[in-house]
Amino acid sequence: MPQDTGAACWRFANAQFDERTLELSVAGEVVALERKPLEVLRLLLLRAGEVVGHDELLEAVWPGRIVSESVLKKCVSRVREVLRDGEHDVIRTVHGYGYRLVSPVEIVQAKSTVLLSPQFGMAPGVGNRQGTALIVDIAGTVSLRNKLGDAAAGRRIRHLLDGIIACARQHGGDFIKSYGDDVLAVFERDAVNAAARVAIAAQQQAAAAGLQLYAGFHPGEVEFRETQGHPDAQGQTVNFAARLHKLTEGAPGRIFLAEKAVNELCPELRLLSSRYGMRELKGIGAVSVWTLDWQEAATTTETVLVTQQQAGAGHAAALLLRHGGSTVRVASEQASCFVGRGRDCVLRLDDPESRISSTHLLFEHAAGRWFVQDISRNGTWLRDGKTGEESLLPYCTKAMLPQAGVLCLGRAFAEDGEGRFAVSFEFSGD
Repeated sequence: MPQDTGAACWRFANAQFDERTLELSVAGEVVALERKPLEVLRLLLLRAGEVVGHDELLEAVWPGRIVSESVLKKCVSRVREVLRDGEHDVIRTVHGYGYRLVSPVEIVQAKSTVLLSPQFGMAPGVGNRQGTALIVDIAGTVSLRNKLGDAAAGRRIRHLLDGIIACARQHGGDFIKSYGDDVLAVFERDAVNAAARVAIAAQQQAAAAGLQLYAGFHPGEVEFRETQGHPDAQGQTVNFAARLHKLTEGAPGRIFLAEKAVNELCPELRLLSSRYGMRELKGIGAVSVWTLDWQEAATTTETVLVTQQQAGAGHAAALLLRHGGSTVRVASEQASCFVGRGRDCVLRLDDPESRISSTHLLFEHAAGRWFVQDISRNGTWLRDGKTGEESLLPYCTKAMLPQAGVLCLGRAFAEDGEGRFAVSFEFSGD
């Protein structure tokens, strides 16, 4: 059995995992794998040939957090997916006990590369301090990866998490960490109100990206420490937030908080709260749970996007749409227009596969801004002209357009290398 001798490079099956660079390669190609599944894989490698129990894996990978076995199962499924272990020839399930890595394992000399420091920071010092712990978790990421593929789904997930992390820092988040699909932030200044505002902004960002979040926060004493050289936050307050955020697993889209937190909200935010009812939280007991109606809250991103769309002083920007050799200028006074295959569209696209709908996209101008709404059968992908980020537009939901970009109708950009089904857009003050 391999011994834990520090950072190592492991070879097993058709894969190699380098602990120092955190690179996992399969069949000679580096593959993307989130941190938690990587930690599960490393522990199974350390205990190769042995059955590693559910409880041991949960405690080692999520120390101090109350996590359901379904989360562990999701991580193992993700590891099997990237290892192409559909027959479970590498990782076996021992029903009722845990998992066993059955492939022969070899330790080779690791690359002489220094492990990079994490991007997330922590206020100086360790120990216990008062704060509010917020946990948000993206729902449905496994199905998203199956639908879009690892690369496209990973970019979309990372873009949303980066936005949430940036928002948390703007509101004084002293400690932030992210493990693939979730974010933990702890606030110490105006803690409850800051956590509430970030939770609202996170849900709004997720909705704009066509995704859904689980979210919950709770105030109390937080234990700050280092875990395996990385900043960490643990304790009952973090556990409480973990229980709240997944209170309705399988039904995301809410923000949960306990009555204790409601009593500390400012009047403006308290108006958004409503009683959800008494709920039994595992390991905690009966709790009076409330929700925040984030849909009714003012958006936190409009100001920046409005500024980006101001093409000229004193008048609203027109929308320029281009496809092939055709360019259409839509004045703001026109208010709305369609793009698709139909005769009522200002810009028409031919599609032999009919994956573009007759009225595929609705463009609308309101309050000095341009919005796009996907009303199609097969969806629309947006590529931001400034960042290059790609995302799937939410169905039948208004999304504010960035300053410039490209829309791919009826399929992802990867399926349209020649740009036959793409419409570019920008704003003009002329």
